[in-house]
Amino acid sequence: MTGPAVNEAAFGDVAVKRGYITQPQLEASLEAHRLVLQAGLKKTLADILVDKGLITPVQAEIVKRSLSCESQVVAGFELLKKLVRAAWAPCTRPARSRWTASSR
Repeated sequence: MTGPAVNEAAFGDVAVKRGYITQPQLEASLEAHRLVLQAGLKKTLADILVDKGLITPVQAEIVKRSLSCESQVVAGFELLKKLVRAAWAPCTRPARSRWTASSR
């Protein structure tokens, strides 16, 4: 599998691992997704799972976010999103002279 099929399968695998759906529900939904694609419709597996009522839109977003970044586990917590990118930047500006020439 390559391309979108891999992404859909990965989405399904994460949904199963998180306990949102069962493996049989995933297999049935993947088959439904294949049929939808053959019909020329552009629906994701997430759309199908939400339409069937198997997961909520919030759960779908959680799965999508966990796939969109490299998931890391730190101290027992799974990091889903990097909030800030730390970088060193100098906090200086060009020096300005406080003294100006007077017109005496």
